[in-house]
Formats: sequence, C-alpha cells, structure tokens
Amino acid sequence: MLLTSLAKKQVWDLLDDYIASPDFRRLSTSTRKEYARVTGYLGDRIGSVAVDQLKRPLIRDFRDRWALDGHRAATLRLQLLKNACRPMIEDELLSLNLFTGLSRVKGRGRYPEPHPVWKPGEFAAVLEACSHMPGLVRAIALARYGGFRRDDLCRIPVSARVLDGARIRYRWRSGKSSVGIEHLEDPRLTELLDVRTSSIAPTIAYNRRGGDWQPRQLSQALARVLRRLEATGKVRSGLTWHGLRHTRGVELAEAGCSDAIIMAQLGHTTDRSAQIYRRQASRKKLGDVGQQLVDDSIRSGPMYGTAPDNRGRTSPDRP
Repeated sequence: MLLTSLAKKQVWDLLDDYIASPDFRRLSTSTRKEYARVTGYLGDRIGSVAVDQLKRPLIRDFRDRWALDGHRAATLRLQLLKNACRPMIEDELLSLNLFTGLSRVKGRGRYPEPHPVWKPGEFAAVLEACSHMPGLVRAIALARYGGFRRDDLCRIPVSARVLDGARIRYRWRSGKSSVGIEHLEDPRLTELLDVRTSSIAPTIAYNRRGGDWQPRQLSQALARVLRRLEATGKVRSGLTWHGLRHTRGVELAEAGCSDAIIMAQLGHTTDRSAQIYRRQASRKKLGDVGQQLVDDSIRSGPMYGTAPDNRGRTSPDRP
C-alpha cells in the first residue's frame, strides 16, 4: 500500500507536506519566508516529477542546472528538496543515499556566469569590427546602452524614439513581458543612433538589406564577429547578446539605482533579475556608491554646517 502511494506521489506533494510539518514551523521567520518562495519555484519546475523517479543522477542534474542561477539559489533549492524528502528517506521509501556525495554548489568562480558582462574594450572592438554594418552597430548599441532584449532589437520601431524637449525618450512595449517602457535615451546611445544612414527601414536596427532582423539571423551576425575577434584575443569567449543587457543592468546597479529603477529601465516584471545584476556588480563600486549616498544625506541634513556653542545652541560652523 505504501509503495502504491509512493508511485502516485509527486514532488509538490512532498513540498506541501514539508511546509505543513512541525520541522518547517520550527524554522525562523526569515527562513520560512525564503523557503516558501523557493517552494513556488520548485513546484513550477519539478513539481510534477514522480517521487519514485527521484534518483541521485536526476538530483545531480537539477543541482547543476540550478547552479547557473548562482550558488546561493542552487544551495537553497537543493536543501529544501532534501528537507522535503527526509521523511520518506527515514521511512526507507526513498534511497538512504539519495543525497549522499552531492556536494553543495560553491560560490562564484566554479560556475561562470551564463551571460558575462562585456568589458569596455570588448564593446569598442566589436563596434569597430562592425563599422561597415551600421544596422548591426545600432542593434549592439541598443542592447548595451538601452538594455533591450535580442528579440526586441528585431522589432523596436523608429517611432519608439520620441523627441522630449532636448532629449530623446523611448515609448514602447516590450514583446516578451508586454511591459511598457518609457525612459530617456542614454546620450551615448543617441550619439551612435544619430549617425545618418541611407536606410528607410521601419525599425531602428536593420540587416544588410535594410529590412528587419530575424532573431536567429541577428545572433549569427554577432557570432561571426565575435569568433573573428576571439581568434585575435580582442574578446573573451562566451559573450552574448543577453550579456549586453546584463552589462546595462550591472551599470545601473553600480550607479546606485534601486530595483524599481532597474526594472523600469529594462522592462522587468519582478526584482529577480535586478538581484542578479547586483550579484554581478563590483562590490567596491557599490560600497563607494553607498558612502556617497551617506555623504549626500549628511550634507542635506538640517544640522549640517552647524555646531553647538557652550550654551548648547547651534550656530554655523566657521572655517
């Protein structure tokens, strides 16, 4: 009878049982909240997996895929799955060695970022190599300074750039998330896009024939350029279109932008990606931004520039 029920059980049943268990209720409030969030992720991705299919090779595969989202995310998911399986392991309904030998994911360095941030020299080298293809230069510039997704680069119309006083503003709706995008254009992008071309394409970026890019065609065009530059040591391997979007996100994070600002700039619907950009950002730069914000706060405070006299009253500081 137990074996029959085991065959019918799925991973989300184990997760539900664990969330309702005394072991879960004994955890701290912050840990319960974190596990509740991770439970939703596991339920969406592997909830329908039958419990009797849980074998060590499958769990190792889960761990390695989760590692691409960062060591902390992978560690949390693996630990939660282990906690949820523990009652059935103790009852010997699952293998006692199910998680034995599965090491935790180590921190940054063991697993490279799937979309590495582009270095300034790499970006400049690619622009130079594409100088004879102005439509491709435009796509690369939009991805780097506008943070647009590859598929959006193929569709974003010329009409999305609207003159707003002395600046250019974007008013458009992202294709993937259907989120409205409205923000000022980066002056570095304006400089590249204002170069006159003979194209009459309805899209800002265009192919050699002056028509719309297709996503696969656009990927292949950049891949050819990157292969040539990689052979001469001018760029690293692994650079991608999405890496340009990450570069913009990290740039915003290092500038001290909040998650809400990053989401508005890049058209995200959740703060998960903003947290990824912060993880890729330089801790030194973020630390400097934090101190600058404190300095600005002190300067703008009501007591800045005043000092108490010997009667406890305040008066302006004197040099």
